[in-house]
Amino acid sequence: LEGHEAAVTAVAFASLGASDGDGDASDGGGNAAAILISTSEDRTFKVWDVRGRALVYSSSMLGASPFLSLAVDPARPPCRFAVGCEDGTVHLFELVEAAAAPRTLKAAGAGGQQE
Repeated sequence: LEGHEAAVTAVAFASLGASDGDGDASDGGGNAAAILISTSEDRTFKVWDVRGRALVYSSSMLGASPFLSLAVDPARPPCRFAVGCEDGTVHLFELVEAAAAPRTLKAAGAGGQQE
């Protein structure tokens, strides 16, 4: 993916929007807002609009360790995802709108230290 400054380590598709009654996320007009989340060794994650093929959010560097893993909670809305770092830290985020900054829910290091 163009936009990361180092190797991409993980990607995951997700949907945003309110449920339209059939279990799928919707943007309110019946269309799911499809996004792709990517993590990288550059210590950032990015949110991409799949339909628009555009970068809509780029995180700042969250620490000294590269991001190695990504998991998205399929129960939605809202979109919740976890980013795992090389040092054992896991950051948990919640994303309601693609272009808005994700809200940090929690960060915990190896051994249970909370940040």
